[in-house]
Amino acid sequence: MLFRSSNTLIVLQAPGEDEWKVRRPLQATVKIGGTAGSRIELSWSRKGKTRTDYDITNSVQCFPGKDLQGGDLKPSNITIDYCFEWLKEDIKNGNYIKIIGFGKIANKQIEKARVALNIGSNVQIVQRKHPNGRLSNLELDSTW
Repeated sequence: MLFRSSNTLIVLQAPGEDEWKVRRPLQATVKIGGTAGSRIELSWSRKGKTRTDYDITNSVQCFPGKDLQGGDLKPSNITIDYCFEWLKEDIKNGNYIKIIGFGKIANKQIEKARVALNIGSNVQIVQRKHPNGRLSNLELDSTW
């Protein structure tokens, strides 16, 4: 269940190994296959923001595992579809004026939820590349 304290929701792809272990999205680790949390927290620091300014969830709720190179596996389509109901509930039960998606999977699921929940223009949808996928610091900093 998502703890709601913000009017801005961040939607990430899926938990990484560290997030899965501590059961909390977006951990600021730097390792092979994952620096997204660290990059986002550094951006918040540059912009005078903190984690408490946002509600954070994942479009896929479980850790998809590791690939042969040590990075995280892409979640399967079955898993993505199965987890959609949780994301939809997170969005529906919040009072969000801004929803920020990071990565193709998160952005696709946010768009699907926008249609399913009939979210109008009163909610700003911001789509960004995954923080590990050629997202510049300038683009990242402009997100908040």
